Amino acid sequence: MRRKTPRGVLFPSYLWLLLLNYGSTLYFGAKAARTPPQGAISISSGSTTKDKEQENDVGVISENAIASSSRPRQTSETLFKSIPLKDVQDVQLQVEVGIGQPAQKFSLVLDTGSSDAWVFAKNFTVPASVESTALAVEPRTFDIATSKTAKPWWHDIRTVEENHGAVSSTEGTDAHASRKAAFTRTPTRVEFRYGDGSRVEAFAFTDTLALETTDVLSAATSLVVPNQFLLAADKMTNRNIGHAMHADGVLGLAHYFEDVIGPRPRSAKTFIHALFDQYPDLDRQFSLYLQPDASLDEKVSSTSVLADEAETDERSTGRSLSLTSATASKATVKTTTTSKKSQLFFGKVPLAEVFQAEAKGHDVEKLMRFGRKYYMDRTDLWITSIWSLGWNAQPAYTFTGGGEVGAPALIDSGSSFLVVSSTVFDSLFASKLDGAPFALTSTSGTTSSDNTPTLQHATPIAGKNHHHQPPPLNLHCEPYPGKDSLRICDCPADDAEKKQLPALVANLVDHEDQLLPLCLAPDEYLVKTNHPVTGEPKCVPAVERGSSTQAVPVIIGLVFLRTFFTRFDLDRHQIGFTRIRNHDLAAPWCGPIPAEGVAESWVDYFLSAYFSEQVVYLTAGVLCGGAMFAVANLVHKKWWRARQGGAAASSPALLLE
Repeated sequence: MRRKTPRGVLFPSYLWLLLLNYGSTLYFGAKAARTPPQGAISISSGSTTKDKEQENDVGVISENAIASSSRPRQTSETLFKSIPLKDVQDVQLQVEVGIGQPAQKFSLVLDTGSSDAWVFAKNFTVPASVESTALAVEPRTFDIATSKTAKPWWHDIRTVEENHGAVSSTEGTDAHASRKAAFTRTPTRVEFRYGDGSRVEAFAFTDTLALETTDVLSAATSLVVPNQFLLAADKMTNRNIGHAMHADGVLGLAHYFEDVIGPRPRSAKTFIHALFDQYPDLDRQFSLYLQPDASLDEKVSSTSVLADEAETDERSTGRSLSLTSATASKATVKTTTTSKKSQLFFGKVPLAEVFQAEAKGHDVEKLMRFGRKYYMDRTDLWITSIWSLGWNAQPAYTFTGGGEVGAPALIDSGSSFLVVSSTVFDSLFASKLDGAPFALTSTSGTTSSDNTPTLQHATPIAGKNHHHQPPPLNLHCEPYPGKDSLRICDCPADDAEKKQLPALVANLVDHEDQLLPLCLAPDEYLVKTNHPVTGEPKCVPAVERGSSTQAVPVIIGLVFLRTFFTRFDLDRHQIGFTRIRNHDLAAPWCGPIPAEGVAESWVDYFLSAYFSEQVVYLTAGVLCGGAMFAVANLVHKKWWRARQGGAAASSPALLLE
């Protein structure tokens, strides 16, 4: 009789071992993926580096975000809300809101680069040194006394009262003091700092904030957020302010609060978190679909759209306050007329259904590509990774200081143009400042490091790899009068010259470590205007030299967001891009849209979006469990044979059939 290993007895024990290992790795993998990082990395000298108190604030909000992820998700693909936006001269996005009961109406700048919602207070004051003509548009102010639902945000400050006494002695005077602790209730105040030297002071309060919606697939309703944490600006100090915002405040859409001077209430929520807590059936994402300002369609504006970039709340980037030129000039912007206006969407938008006409048969949902979330996981802003920037396929500047994750790029609806650091700007407009003309043409390219990691080239988001290589055409460019951070250039004389101009390409890094090119045709990055001095027709590339101390080297503003439908996903910490319209316009420079989607499969997207880290831990756990099973089984077999061999020696009858 041949011996048999009792596998039926051994297998269950190893199975339990494998399941135990499997379950533990799944638990700890999921915990590691869901736990927010304890302190963000420092991108530069900006305010994205957190101290311990900020980590506590982020932790409170993160717990709410994690708790909300377990709520029942939407059951209908059409469950979303759309908010109409006003595109002011193609340099500023505004949204109409109502604050308080009865509602006080305000036009706020929509800003994905900041997290606070603030308005001007009734007692708002400006320095006496500012000229009376500086405020070109008088902002509407908030009167907290007339709102029935407004509540000032108080906090207690610990004070110490001392009663001093002195006792004389022959050796000297011995002072004694009795101390008594007390608490004083004071209004919470917050201070904002801007890159241009402005400083805004505000008091905190809570009130009802409402946005009127005009849903594409449903009747008009309202989104109402009660007890929203708000700020009312009552003081601004800047001797050189000279201009106005042309808005009543800012509605920040960043997902966490940024550090500011003054106490920050730990229980305060950003608008974006409070909104999704109030409406748990909405997917925790919002999107921007922008159209050019219809009022500028073949019309002449009375004020310049170029002397400012509608830059709003700049604590995070070090940019300047939103300013509009006081110098009268004229500008024209060529637009494409469509039936839809600029919209802010909350929830998941069924792109194929809502934008069927604009997509012209293309599956824009499959064409959506998501930028890498490395910086999103480590900061409080909508920051993705950028690899290179330049004209056509040849990058003028390659960001290699961050390795294969690329450099941080802020996606900011509060900036009009593409704002880059001075080094990047000089690489894009490679020429001298000593009177030689600036050449708007493809450059040989520079890098920020000699060690350039290799990334796989992916299909451009506008279509197949199609590098437009026109004959060289140099446009004479010079600093914009009164604003040398911009360039004003000759416009192409006709379509033939326009075809010789390069495309503006920002190569992002996606979540699969492939290049994600965002390509703009000349008509999409050139702004038509008139020279402020001579009145000649000119063109301005929508690229601005930023501050050398700004927190990120690249700020992607409205010039890109107006071309690409952009999705901001809170749960997945990702930003997605897809081109919905003007495919034919961009095709000669960016390539045609492919017949089939080039984005990752739904399986890849699902795993990457939801379980990327969990799958890694889980796979490692299964492999380790399998290896442990094999080793344990081998050891047990040897032990069993040795045991049976010893038994056979003492009992030969066990070997008989």
